[in-house]
Amino acid sequence: MYHIDFISKEHLKEHIKNTIATYDQTLNGIDLKKFNSNIIDPIKKDRKL
Repeated sequence: MYHIDFISKEHLKEHIKNTIATYDQTLNGIDLKKFNSNIIDPIKKDRKL
């Protein structure tokens, strides 16, 4: 385990719990179609239009 002086173990656990809860809420609004629409196509990205 890491020894971190600037935050207590309890505060770190609370921060991690809150972060996961926030991401869980955010990800609930993304379906597979929306997720796939954000994928970068490396061929199209480098092609000059």
